[in-house]
Amino acid sequence: MKKQTVMIFMVAVLLILATSTAVYVQSPEDLGGQQKTQLLTQGQSLELVGQIGGITAGITVQGNYAYTGIGPRLVIFDISNPSQPTLVSQSNVLSGIVYDVVVMGNYAFIAASGLHIFDISNPSQPMQIGFQQASGAYGVTVVGNYAYVTSGANGLRIIDISNPTQPQEVGLYDTSGAAFRVAVSGNYAYVADGSFGLRVINISNPAQPIEVGYYDTPGNARDVAVSGEYAYVADHLSGIRVINISNPAQPTEVGFTTAVGPATRVILSGTYAYVASEFAGLRILNISNPAQPTITGSFSSVRWAGNLAITTNYAYIADWHAGLRIINITNPSQLTQVGHHHMPGYINNTAIMGGYAYSTDRYLGLRVMNIANPAQPTEISSIGSPGQAYSLALSGNYAYVVYEFSGLRVIDISNSSQPTEVGFYDQTIGFARDIAVVGNHAYVVDRSNGLRIINISNPSQPTETGFYNPPGNDEAVAVSGSFAYIVSGNSGMVVVNVSDPTQPTLVGSYAAPGNAFAYDVTVVGSYAYLAAGTAGLRIVDISNPTQPTEVGSYNSTGATGVTVSGSYAYVSYGYSGLRVIDISNPTQPVEIDHFLTASSVRAIAVSNDYIFAASSEAGLYILRFGESIPLLETYLPLIMGSNP
Repeated sequence: MKKQTVMIFMVAVLLILATSTAVYVQSPEDLGGQQKTQLLTQGQSLELVGQIGGITAGITVQGNYAYTGIGPRLVIFDISNPSQPTLVSQSNVLSGIVYDVVVMGNYAFIAASGLHIFDISNPSQPMQIGFQQASGAYGVTVVGNYAYVTSGANGLRIIDISNPTQPQEVGLYDTSGAAFRVAVSGNYAYVADGSFGLRVINISNPAQPIEVGYYDTPGNARDVAVSGEYAYVADHLSGIRVINISNPAQPTEVGFTTAVGPATRVILSGTYAYVASEFAGLRILNISNPAQPTITGSFSSVRWAGNLAITTNYAYIADWHAGLRIINITNPSQLTQVGHHHMPGYINNTAIMGGYAYSTDRYLGLRVMNIANPAQPTEISSIGSPGQAYSLALSGNYAYVVYEFSGLRVIDISNSSQPTEVGFYDQTIGFARDIAVVGNHAYVVDRSNGLRIINISNPSQPTETGFYNPPGNDEAVAVSGSFAYIVSGNSGMVVVNVSDPTQPTLVGSYAAPGNAFAYDVTVVGSYAYLAAGTAGLRIVDISNPTQPTEVGSYNSTGATGVTVSGSYAYVSYGYSGLRVIDISNPTQPVEIDHFLTASSVRAIAVSNDYIFAASSEAGLYILRFGESIPLLETYLPLIMGSNP
């Protein structure tokens, strides 16, 4: 009887919490190694359903497997046939971008807003078993029972991993700059510390790391590798610097080369240094004479080489914006790509139609994903990019995509598996930011050239019919009826009559409080919803377009995008994720939910109960928003004595 009374009391408490109190639950790992981030208020909840893509930033190889970091996941490929890397599995969605991966035996150590430890004894089912908070984690090196984690402005962290299920931070050294990566040799950790060069840390006592020496490289130290008496520093624009560290207290430069381009990663093997260079790709240096490193081979067909792994015959490049590349290096003077695998990368925007998500990939154009099963989105096609793909609009059988500096492209998507460009217009479009399509016209806003109105009645030959150049930096446009609503940075919103597309005319304007920078606008009915940066969400009555008047606001700073569906505004807040705002009463908007993504949210699309968040470096998130009481769903089984 007493036990039943306790159960009833606990359920009652949970009901009260679920119906009247906001409870923020954020746990990097639960009993099953999964991750949950939810704001539970008044019975509403956001649930992470699926995710796909993101930048390819981490890479290491062991045996027949490549362990990569793609967006916020560990992704494992079978590389037994290097010409056909095959996706084997991927982890749950982690709290941050996976910037680095180290594999030791049956464990993978991952730098992603902390140190995540996975059991990979079965590569088809990686399982998180341990986690240690390390804000800003970017690089990881494992030696013996310790993981050395570089965490940017938070310096070098030393974590005891003797028990992988319970990693414990035992030491911390706050370096002078931004700690990117670390190499460990003997009693010393050599930290690539950004603009503060190479720092030498004595780690003989892991609990009390002490800096004993440094060398201020001329560039921005991104990585370091050590062999014998020499440290090789990837110094970004200053190339590779060779530092003599025989006396750790007085490291001195003995050689360098800038011919490699902006170096971000360096790996040593025998008499060669393999360098990942952001825009220059892979460079191989002969370092048999450390004082005179010379290039012996190069592979340049890479978008953005950010990370690298080397085996006897192959180099595995983590191309941030183009996925995994496998390069044959058996002949250093003749490098050839033998394999490639890519997912959607840096997602700027997305639109939904007919069971498909059409997303603009900043560097790779339009990507088409099948979302019939939102929990398992899959890419089915893509079409290359003439520039940096920014925004898009869908209408009928066409996707209208605007590119920064490459104008408007018209893409036939009647066959979603074979999108085909059929027309373009770029004569008066420069720094394009957004597009709206209504009827036979596309309305393109351009930071340099204002609003351009393009006739698309013949998709193969779009032509400009009119333009209006408002003051400010034009960021976004929405069209409703005879009016275009343009947000122009610090100039707020202007209302332009476009009933005659050849002569658009200014009729009204609105300025956000404090002239806050406006980033986005959505119009529904008699209201315009502005994402106004530091001024948050502003709701403007436009029933009289000549006199737009603010009627409500939600003052959460950092709003960069807004989408409205039903009674809710879905607002993106950059690196603060997204918020769901109840706008059923436009004069009193109320936040009811929040979700934090691993990278900046650039845009949001809504279809039925699903929210699609374009999260830049973290790819595309798919969330579900519905009425439920997750507190009870999560904790009631525990109360009743069973596993959830």
